[in-house]
Amino acid sequence: MATFKEALQGLANATADLSSLQVYTYSGDVNSVLTGDGGGIDWDQLFTKSKANSGTLKLVAATKVQFDGDTVNFQTSEKLDRIEEMLRLHEQSVNNSRMARQSLVQFFMDGLKNAVK
Repeated sequence: MATFKEALQGLANATADLSSLQVYTYSGDVNSVLTGDGGGIDWDQLFTKSKANSGTLKLVAATKVQFDGDTVNFQTSEKLDRIEEMLRLHEQSVNNSRMARQSLVQFFMDGLKNAVK
């Protein structure tokens, strides 16, 4: 069982990442950043390689939710194929991220409660 001090340290470590939630949805050509085995995207190289190889990576939507609930949104004004589908995917991603964040906070709160018992 974690001690109270360990639980507080765990909460402190996590709060740096809890200050805001950010979700970005992109569209474009990522052929230049596929993994060597072709099994997926090399996420670490996604932005640098797509720019260097004149990729077509474009920001479709972005959402930033502050810890206090303040929210900032961006949506491209560009006419893109499948824009409704991409915006629906973005909204689902924001909702999934919020639920994951809520679960993480609950996990630390439960740990803190158990440490204080």
